Amino acid sequence: MGRRETRPGAQRSRLIRGLEGRSPLTRSGDIRRRRRLLETTPREQPRRLTRLTPTTPARYSHQIMAYEIEMKFRVASQDDLAGRLATLGAAAGPTVLERDLYWNHPARDFAQTHEAFRIRQIDDTNRITYKGPRHPGPTKTREELEIPFASGRDSFEQLGELLARLGFTPVGVVEKSRTSYSLARDSIPMVITLDQVAGLGDFAEIEAITKSEPEIPAAQAAVVELAKSLGLTELEPRSYLRMVLAARSSS
Repeated sequence: MGRRETRPGAQRSRLIRGLEGRSPLTRSGDIRRRRRLLETTPREQPRRLTRLTPTTPARYSHQIMAYEIEMKFRVASQDDLAGRLATLGAAAGPTVLERDLYWNHPARDFAQTHEAFRIRQIDDTNRITYKGPRHPGPTKTREELEIPFASGRDSFEQLGELLARLGFTPVGVVEKSRTSYSLARDSIPMVITLDQVAGLGDFAEIEAITKSEPEIPAAQAAVVELAKSLGLTELEPRSYLRMVLAARSSS
């Protein structure tokens, strides 16, 4: 039986998932080996890819560029918090599974510039998201650009392959179960999410979206006030990605 050949495209796809389960201590070596392999892998023949066409996102369907204002808390009992949300009249949405694959830029280190770039899979839908550096204030406030693209796992992996060919490197994966609640405070629409994050535990996020920078202070105040109303006190300032990388390095 002849030796089975590996398609270059399949080889690159495996590179995208290569950081899962790897220690950050070996990440630099992994990245150098990936780059050498990508440089020496022959080009495959052009093939038809799924066209990245817009779809309607589940949240803030009208908004592509905005400011995200949020606070994250550790939660002892999500059932108790869900009851408090119901008392305030929050409307519950469906529970979804989210998988986030974060990338680093080929020319600058997002960990140093405090930016974030990811592709997210929500059940069968996909989005690409960029988050800018933090703004000052009592909440985590960042400019956010989020664009949906073609649904399905194939589209998710094809975009990942495209990013790898452009020189982006995968940093880490965050997987979670998320239930979202919608609520308005002082005429500001907000989303409260109850998250069960793989390897990290239970959390709640309170988030408001504003269209312009002058609206940020009022949205920050509304988020802080709602957190107090819900009895949330155990603030977690780190992102899920940062916590996943910290847990990986200590294991």
